[in-house]
Amino acid sequence: MTYATRDDLAKRFGEVRMGELADRDGDNVEDTGVVVTALLDADHTINAYLAGRYRVPLAPVEELVVRLASELAWYFLHGDAPPEDVVAKYKAAIKTLEGIAGGFPKLQAAGLAAEPAAAGDFNAETDAPPSLMRDAMENF
Repeated sequence: MTYATRDDLAKRFGEVRMGELADRDGDNVEDTGVVVTALLDADHTINAYLAGRYRVPLAPVEELVVRLASELAWYFLHGDAPPEDVVAKYKAAIKTLEGIAGGFPKLQAAGLAAEPAAAGDFNAETDAPPSLMRDAMENF
C-alpha cells in the first residue's frame, strides 16, 4: 500500500493529464507500472526523511502525507523536464518533510522511542554538580 494512490493523483491533477504523463509508449493507454513506480518513489522519499522520527511506513496516514506523496509522485511522473510549478511544489513538499523530520508539524503516526543515554553521556541539567549561581537563582 502506498501513501497516495493513482486516484489521489487523478483527483488532484486531472484524469486527462494523468493519462498523458503515464503513457510512456505512446499507445494512448496509461502504463500502470509508471504510476506505481512514481508512487513508490514518493513513499521511499517520505520514509527516508521521516525514519529518524517516526516508524515507517507511517500509520495512520494523514491527509498531509497523502498530499505530500501526491506532489512528489506527480513530480516523478514528469520525468526529466518537469514544469516550474511542479518543481516548486516538489521543493515545498521536501521542505515540509524536513520540517516534519525536525518535529514541526507533528504527525499522529507512531514515533520512535527515545534513545537511552549511553554510558558516559553527560546531561548538564541532571548530572552537573550544584553551583553557586544555580543556588543563588533558586532563591531569587
